[in-house]
This record gives sequence, structure tokens and C-alpha cells, in this order.
Amino acid sequence: MGPDGNKIGEYSIDPTTNKVTYTPTDLQYTGKVPAAVVQALDVNGTPAVTTYTPSIIPETPTAEEATSIKPQGQVQKGTVTFTAGSELTPIVKK
Repeated sequence: MGPDGNKIGEYSIDPTTNKVTYTPTDLQYTGKVPAAVVQALDVNGTPAVTTYTPSIIPETPTAEEATSIKPQGQVQKGTVTFTAGSELTPIVKK
């Protein structure tokens, strides 16, 4: 839950690899996510406890303008280039 009490994502753990994954559900949220407490037991039953705290940083995609110059009445075309904020930020073209 986020600071305002809304769900911002969910944790999952793969029991075969012990890999913890955080999947955001509120795609507008940025900042620290409440920590998940993770515990494992060794073969003797001794616990090891730790936390996992992801932080979500804002991403800002960019765009380059396109221009064209043609005489009146002629069709003009231009290509606008969009660049994601990172390789993880998809660009949706409409």
C-alpha cells in the first residue's frame, strides 16, 4: 500500500529460486515502496530474515519535432521520433 492507502503493487516469490519480484499496479506512483520481509529456513530450521525495498523512479520520455516545407496544396509528411525514458519504458504511438 502507498502512503495514501491505495494499492501500488504486489510482491511475489519464486520458491524454487527464492527470487522476490515486485510488480507495480499503480503506474503513476513513484518513490519508495513499503518493504517486504523475506524469511528462509536452513536445513536445521534456523531462520534468516531480511527485507526487500524497491524504489520506483520517474521516467520521462522525450520526442523530437518534425517539420516539412512544401508549396501550397502539396501533401507534406514528417516523422516524429519518440524516445523512451529508459529501455523499460514502452512508447505507445497513437
